[in-house]
Amino acid sequence: MRKIKIEHSLALLNDGSIPLNEVAYRCGFADHAHFTRTFKAVTGYLPKQFRKI
Repeated sequence: MRKIKIEHSLALLNDGSIPLNEVAYRCGFADHAHFTRTFKAVTGYLPKQFRKI
């Protein structure tokens, strides 16, 4: 389930107009901090870093 949430967040992060907290909410994370920790654990990047790539 975690991988599916992160895959969905990758698509949303490509749209730079959606704030990170909104991406976290849309992907089913309880809060931004949990999303950030999980995203880094799976991808090796922080969401903000990934968005810049």
